[in-house]
Amino acid sequence: MTCNVAGGYSPPADLLLKYLGSDVGVQFGVTTRFGGIGVALNLYDSKTEPFNIVSAMSAAGAAIQTSYIIVNWNKNWLVFNQAAGNDIGYQWGYGTGFVQKSISLQGTSNPLWADHVTQYAISPNGPDRPLSPCDLSNTNYMFDAGAPATLLNGTPTSHGTAIRIDNSYAMTSAYDQNWAGFYLEQAMYLDTNAAQTHQSTMTVAVSGPGGVTLDVFSPYEPVHSCLGSCASDGSSCGFGANTQYVVVTYVLNGGKIVGVAVPLHNQGLSFLRGSVSIQLHNWMCGTNYPDTSASCPTQIANGQVRTYTQTYYVGTPEQLSDLGFAVATSSSCSR
Repeated sequence: MTCNVAGGYSPPADLLLKYLGSDVGVQFGVTTRFGGIGVALNLYDSKTEPFNIVSAMSAAGAAIQTSYIIVNWNKNWLVFNQAAGNDIGYQWGYGTGFVQKSISLQGTSNPLWADHVTQYAISPNGPDRPLSPCDLSNTNYMFDAGAPATLLNGTPTSHGTAIRIDNSYAMTSAYDQNWAGFYLEQAMYLDTNAAQTHQSTMTVAVSGPGGVTLDVFSPYEPVHSCLGSCASDGSSCGFGANTQYVVVTYVLNGGKIVGVAVPLHNQGLSFLRGSVSIQLHNWMCGTNYPDTSASCPTQIANGQVRTYTQTYYVGTPEQLSDLGFAVATSSSCSR
């Protein structure tokens, strides 16, 4: 286990998967020190050098990773990252071994200890109690073990071959469990500087009675989307369960536009803009006590395995449009 790493440290990618489509290439990189978290999503083509669109700063609680929240019967929220954490003031994480093949990575399983507890039973806004398995003087919580896996592949379109990334996390229960609520997301922290340098745009697609409505904005500037519930200062937006997908585009140094499409899971999207990172919290499943209708189970048997997979598509706007992810150049709703 790695302990006491400075919060601002950005771990490098120890392993890289590579795939070259007809127009764009992808390098997906993971750190082996912090739970196998994805710390690099490099974009390039045959004429340009790869650049990373992911922010790996304080990656034990950022970058590309699966996180989840357990709500106990006292209505406290136990927050777990991907076998890593940073809420305690330093970064900690479990080392992850990988079997690497040409287009896939399969990680070993690690215990999932809590990053912090939000004590809503005491106050509606906390307080948080930071946790770390490195701190033996403090009670911590572990109910599952988790193993990451990533697969890259080509996806044919009428405009050439795009790239599909399947990033999975398999959780194995260590006990019989019964909870008031359970939420799970795969977060992607985009690098703000890379977004500015490469003239990034973000298209959000929301379905409604009249079909799909698109909005487009610069994610590194204050956002006031007509499709979301946004803060008055433009620093954050919440997009509802009828949000279908997000596409983030970048302009390569040679002028080619490349997009990363993120299909959503009918559970909504949280967007937060910061000076270091642009956070996309893609909720894959969840329950809201006492509602247990969503796809994350609240009753879990000892040894039960649950696998959660987030898919990303990378390609030109034409390729992504062929796959059902339109890239907007203007908004189809009014602000």
